[in-house]
Amino acid sequence: MTAKSKLIIPDANVIIRLHELHKWQVLVNNYDVMISETVVEECEFYNDPITKKKIIIDLKNSTEIGIFAFEASKLSEIDSILRKKGRSIDDGEKESIAAVYNKIYPDAILCLAERAAIISAVLLGLKDNMVSPETAFSNIGQTLKIGCEYSESSFRSVLKEASIIFIQDSNA
Repeated sequence: MTAKSKLIIPDANVIIRLHELHKWQVLVNNYDVMISETVVEECEFYNDPITKKKIIIDLKNSTEIGIFAFEASKLSEIDSILRKKGRSIDDGEKESIAAVYNKIYPDAILCLAERAAIISAVLLGLKDNMVSPETAFSNIGQTLKIGCEYSESSFRSVLKEASIIFIQDSNA
């Protein structure tokens, strides 16, 4: 049996949307999913699109995912680099990117959807360590229609923009 690929999800909105679409279980069945404590705290509930009931998301007690934490002091290098480049990202995204950047999870793939996080990851040299939510599903033979902001085409558009910024920063 081959080991599952490690997938870090730094965006609570993606996790909530996957729960709404009833696709979360597909993801955790096919990946070794890792989430920072900060993102876990942000994922409290979702409203079921059919029943309209509020459904609690209890990731804290899940045995299906790995939860990791970072001390604020260990994020200072990333903060410093991003500040020098005029960038900032949410704490959960910062912790998740730091886990790959600092080689705590060197083989992990970042599942990114948010523009600032994608650009920041590229500026930190992690372009080859990231995928869109749509691609994370296609890589396991699944289709995911999650919405334009989480699509592969949106991801590629931001990735192209980030690559241009990376080149401009390198030449500055």
